[in-house]
Amino acid sequence: MDRAVLDKVIFYFKKMLSYYDYDDIELLNKVYLVLGKKEVKNRNKLDNNKYKYFINNVTKITLDILEQVGKEDRKYFLEQLPKFIKVSLLEDSQKLKALSSLRRIEQKAIIQSFKYDDDEKINLINESEDEFFKIELIKSLESDDKKIRLLDNIESQKDRVDIIVSLQSDKKKIKLLQDITSENLKEKIVRSLQNDDKKIELLKEFSVEISKAIIIASIRDDETKIKLLKKQIKAKNNKARIIKSLQNDDKKIKFLKKISDEIDRTSIIKSLKDDNKKIKLLKKVRARTNKIDIIESIQSDDKKISILNDRMDEFVKYRIINSIQDDDKKINVLNKIESERDRSEIIKNMQVDDKKIKSLRYLNSLEFKLDVIKTLNDNAKKDYVIKNIDANLGDVYQTIAGLERGEENKNCKYSHINLPKEMTFGIEIESVGKYRLLAPRKIGEWKRETDDSIGNGGIEMVSPVMSDTKENINQIYKINEILQKMGMEANETCGGHVHIGANYIKTEEGFRQLIELWGNAEEIYYLISNKPGELPRRLVWRYAGPISKNFEKSLGRTANPDTFIEDAKKVRYDRNASLNLMNVNNKRNTIEFRLSNGTVDANTWLENIRLYGRTVEVANDLGEIVEKINSGEELTDEEKRKYALKEMLKDNKTLNEKMEILMQILFDEEERKVYQERYNSNKKLDRQEHNMDSLQFGKVDFGKVHEDIEEPEEDQR
Repeated sequence: MDRAVLDKVIFYFKKMLSYYDYDDIELLNKVYLVLGKKEVKNRNKLDNNKYKYFINNVTKITLDILEQVGKEDRKYFLEQLPKFIKVSLLEDSQKLKALSSLRRIEQKAIIQSFKYDDDEKINLINESEDEFFKIELIKSLESDDKKIRLLDNIESQKDRVDIIVSLQSDKKKIKLLQDITSENLKEKIVRSLQNDDKKIELLKEFSVEISKAIIIASIRDDETKIKLLKKQIKAKNNKARIIKSLQNDDKKIKFLKKISDEIDRTSIIKSLKDDNKKIKLLKKVRARTNKIDIIESIQSDDKKISILNDRMDEFVKYRIINSIQDDDKKINVLNKIESERDRSEIIKNMQVDDKKIKSLRYLNSLEFKLDVIKTLNDNAKKDYVIKNIDANLGDVYQTIAGLERGEENKNCKYSHINLPKEMTFGIEIESVGKYRLLAPRKIGEWKRETDDSIGNGGIEMVSPVMSDTKENINQIYKINEILQKMGMEANETCGGHVHIGANYIKTEEGFRQLIELWGNAEEIYYLISNKPGELPRRLVWRYAGPISKNFEKSLGRTANPDTFIEDAKKVRYDRNASLNLMNVNNKRNTIEFRLSNGTVDANTWLENIRLYGRTVEVANDLGEIVEKINSGEELTDEEKRKYALKEMLKDNKTLNEKMEILMQILFDEEERKVYQERYNSNKKLDRQEHNMDSLQFGKVDFGKVHEDIEEPEEDQR
């Protein structure tokens, strides 16, 4: 298998020793006992043989698995090794319980490591309904006859073949071959035979040349392979497959001139054992990617380094240096890479923390340094290095770790904001600051993104889809706390966008009611969408302009309730509106409220989410009220009150009167205090600064559905 993968496996297994609470001798004794070895009582002997059994024996099953899986599964498996090893050291009964937490490739290895005898395994097979588990257990049986008896219970021919391949006896495999109809499955069985003469004899059973080529490639003797290649194989790619499997390098090279396809030639050169021969043949390869593949397959780090030269482009140099196994040798040639991003990627792939730390001197960018530091395995070293770079950063990264662990924020004003549990929302926290790129690209399910509209190369932290739960509220506090500790702030270019799930509104009529409610109170929303003493940002007209004037001119009473959403999108043809409906009925399917300023204050965010969420909730209620009116159903007193209040917003009321009506529609008395304080403060501030003078507001009236609902005399909530 790939030497780089093997080295990484060994490294991770060594690293596992530090994951246990035992000291070395206790852990290794546990490992030795699993392997049937005697306990080690002499510490000196232990030190001399520290990893011998652990690497050579415990890793065997893992290496077998790694050879069978694809690149992505291999990568995942290596990442999961610590958990896998912990399971592999358990007793069989405990392994059984732990299987459900593992993926299939890991389960294979654990099942193969069971110490149950055959009869105990057969009992487990009879009790289980999991087909995969049963197949793997049958394959692990010692007795061929017991495996064969259980074959009748296996429906899938592929699974039957997997079991046949695991038999010890060639004779029994060949006998079962006649029951297999698929040629590629028959080839799998023949390829697994120990006796090469039997393989050759059975070649006549195959009509497809690739099956013959695969079987010939599995034969041990080179001369026999070559004879069969000349007699039975015509296709050049099949010839290349057999040539690649030869043991002798010179024989492979002799055949190279007969292979015209460069990809096939590359695969043959990569399979050579002699690095010098690979290097010599490099000049006969034209394609850059093929050259890189060959260089990466060279075993000697020194020979790879000898190939490096300044004329090579950055990508080639990066790939060569990244493939060097010895970290010290990697470090010595890091200065040959100009790109800091490429340097940081190479350093991140190093195996030893101290080597990574040593390599930090080759990076100037704080962002790339932190990218490397985050990959350190030793948390104490990680904290030490971060604090030495910047004392404030240690605190930032502790907060990030706390968020990812689900740690609660102890100073939360809100734990819930009283939105319906089925309502979803998301936010985009825009901010600027010199440490903007220190925010990880991902914190939990939050993603760091860039936005050209934010000044000074700012960032936005984009939330996952959330709902009103204690956990989600806590995340909003934590993310804002992290940004504050990084010295991030919101300036004039930052918006505080809130998305509410559009699927909460069940009817087109609900969206008509939303536009009426919003449009007739839009000036109020501009005054209450930011904390007290903060008016809408200077560029609000460009990125979150009012919509009420547009709707007054364009739709009015002609609005068709059946096509309202699409008609509304035509009124505001882009997203840069206070209330953006462009995402409704598409992949995102959200109603976006864009008029709030950016902020890194969690309380402000939560109060804004509640404001917009409650607006959507009421719009949906109003839509259902209209549906009831249209179908002749009787309204409750509360429904009459809510509908009448919404209609009152269409009247020529003063701003203060409209504010009172909106508060009665949206909030109970206690919740109103926050928004009343915002209104009083920001209205007074606007009189002084005339910040909103350039904004034009209109009246939105799609017609009254019910003429008999009277205006309420007083707030009854």
